[in-house]
Amino acid sequence: MKFNKAYWISPDGNVITVGTSHIKAVLDSPEVFGFEKQYLYDVFKRHGEKPGLEGRARNEIILQLIKSGWIRMRFYDSRYSWSITVDSEDNVNYKSAMDLAESVINSGVSTAISTTMNNEWFGSAVTEPAELLTTSMEFESD
Repeated sequence: MKFNKAYWISPDGNVITVGTSHIKAVLDSPEVFGFEKQYLYDVFKRHGEKPGLEGRARNEIILQLIKSGWIRMRFYDSRYSWSITVDSEDNVNYKSAMDLAESVINSGVSTAISTTMNNEWFGSAVTEPAELLTTSMEFESD
């Protein structure tokens, strides 16, 4: 089964396939994410970073999206697992993100899911996966 390794899920439930990086997807189509292109470039300029760099500006922009209800999903080859970044387990699309990751897991491509709340992913000294229901499950692959 061929699958994509990164997604955004919008607050209204639309799944957006990410090509190379989440921030590049935002920069390529800012209006989809509720931004103006100039605003995004100003954030990078304020941090003294080149647009698209995976640094402080990227974190600021992604945190804004997560806090406004977006979900960030990424498959990590090195860990052979999914990472789902979400504002809270109460996010209405959280189950959709879990279902998408689990469908890939059930196909034998991946073996785990970890969920990180936005305050853990951005700027906290502790970045362990949140313990949410089934979000730190280990799966056996066939």
